[in-house]
Amino acid sequence: MGATGGRPRARDGVPPRAGRDTGGTAARSPAGISPAWRPTMPNQLRLAAYWFSLNVQTAALLAIVVPQVLDRLVGAGHTEALARLATVAAVVAMAAGPAAGALSDAVAARGGARRPILLAGAALNLVGLAAMAGAGGLRSLTASLLVATLGQGISQAAYQALLPDVVPESGWGTASGYMGVATLLGTAAGLGVAGLAGPGAAYAFMVAVLVPGVLAAATVEPARAVPRRAAGGPAGEGALRGRRDYGLAFAARLLLLLGVGLLNTFVLYFLQDDLHLSNPGAGAAGIAGLALAGAAVASLGAGRLSDRAGRSGLVALSGVPMALTAVVFAALPRPDLIFACAGVFGVGYGAYVSVDWALALDVLPRGGHVARDLGVWGIAGGLPYVAAPAVGGWVLSRFAAPAAGYQALFLVAGACFAAGSAVVLAVRRRPGSADLGPRVPGPSMPV
Repeated sequence: MGATGGRPRARDGVPPRAGRDTGGTAARSPAGISPAWRPTMPNQLRLAAYWFSLNVQTAALLAIVVPQVLDRLVGAGHTEALARLATVAAVVAMAAGPAAGALSDAVAARGGARRPILLAGAALNLVGLAAMAGAGGLRSLTASLLVATLGQGISQAAYQALLPDVVPESGWGTASGYMGVATLLGTAAGLGVAGLAGPGAAYAFMVAVLVPGVLAAATVEPARAVPRRAAGGPAGEGALRGRRDYGLAFAARLLLLLGVGLLNTFVLYFLQDDLHLSNPGAGAAGIAGLALAGAAVASLGAGRLSDRAGRSGLVALSGVPMALTAVVFAALPRPDLIFACAGVFGVGYGAYVSVDWALALDVLPRGGHVARDLGVWGIAGGLPYVAAPAVGGWVLSRFAAPAAGYQALFLVAGACFAAGSAVVLAVRRRPGSADLGPRVPGPSMPV
């Protein structure tokens, strides 16, 4: 917001940015921080707040709220109805991300803002949630869930591109760490409110956190122009290596999250059918709580460390405690060891979620399609949870004895963690080598 008719003045010790007519990039400090961004805690929290809101909704809806509502609406066929509904919702979410991301990139490349897409998607999401709260039958519940899912996908596609638009590359790991913490806290809050207070209170809570979350995201202004894609797209050895790294990181994410999905989907039935706990639901909640505690410990520190030590190695290391936990589940299925390993698993999972987004930004293909490519990246986050019930069910069906089936299932999960860790080590691109376009003059983020 430089003064008109004169030389821009420095504000609060921040050097003025280059004018648009120069065609140059914004001035940057020796540390590589854009004048439009200050890595203060308020700014980091503002950027990550909507991630908390989105994860509250994701955790609460299909894990607790929708199953409870289906049990009331459908009765004995609620499990089959849930499987169909969850699959259709996942397909909508995976299609909405790349499509809305491509639209967001096209608007941004023409000098427009991502904010209208962010707000429009959030408004559609809120309409869907309000309709879900009043749904009186399976058809109305299905339609309103798909509306909410579509709105969430559209809004998230624009929102997730804000991180590389706003934060300089030297701070991606730290910002990703805050997003990892927001993911964990949102998941815990969504499960807690929905599980303890029921669907009605859960809907109200989702709306209550979505509104301030999206408004916080809407105050964030980009400091980087989205580059126009050159005719014919990027070419050369660097572009080919970038696509290779993106494919490897995508495959590693699929494998690691498939392992997580297998454990999450079947741990309650394992406690019930194999360990014969008197209250398997409470046991599963205890394991989840310990895992989230371990994850919270690791999350923020791992994100900061990745800015200095590199991302692919940390992602590979994060798979080690998760793989060891799966092996212990298979080899020593005792309640005391299971609960002890839950925290260990959480440390690995927390390190992974805090570095995952920064790794995605490191390996994005060149060409200015940041939001679209992050939407495609999101498929690797949704597909494993759709596939996990089918994969795990097939493994369990191969064995007559439940104990043998769960042993095989956990070994498959451990193999997924090990394979994901091995694959990501082949990623060559390192922090500081991404090419998402120049930083150019733009409004400052409020500080």
